[in-house]
Amino acid sequence: MNTKIIVSLVVMAAVAAVAGGATVAYFTDTESSTVNTFAAGTLNLGLDNAPGVNPTGSETATWVANTWAPGGTKDATLYVNNAGTLGASTTKISFDYVLTDVATPASVDAGTTVLDNMIKATVVKWNGVDVASLEGKTLAQLKAAGITDLGALAANTEHGLQITWTLDTAADNGIQGDSVDVTLNVALGQ
Repeated sequence: MNTKIIVSLVVMAAVAAVAGGATVAYFTDTESSTVNTFAAGTLNLGLDNAPGVNPTGSETATWVANTWAPGGTKDATLYVNNAGTLGASTTKISFDYVLTDVATPASVDAGTTVLDNMIKATVVKWNGVDVASLEGKTLAQLKAAGITDLGALAANTEHGLQITWTLDTAADNGIQGDSVDVTLNVALGQ
């Protein structure tokens, strides 16, 4: 008999639950967030010999000295522009070159110096601030040093890289007629 009472109570509870659930109303509303777009930003490096140009490519002939004598200097500024939408956390530079060492004319006293060891970066400034790690270095030392990070370059920003090159007064007849074609590589990174 106890079993019949328990079964009856369970059946009545189940019927009450179904009847109660059937009479409860639930309100709902659904909305959507649309046109969600994800787009990658850009780093867009450009170089120019003049400020404010907003370049997007390479530049040539920033520093040219065709009739240099010991003690001579050549000063110029290369403008580095990030026309992209993202700031660069690094602006890295490196130097490379091709040295043409011609024979000193027989009518001239011989010399022992080599041109890439006689050209020095006497002044180096990035956005007006001295880059002490590069100043006073010869072209050969700059090439051997590899990559130097000059620091950040914000989006839509331009900084000048000023370099004053000096032909060392210790240069002798060994460099007469020699030339060096220098490449300054610039790379932006995040």
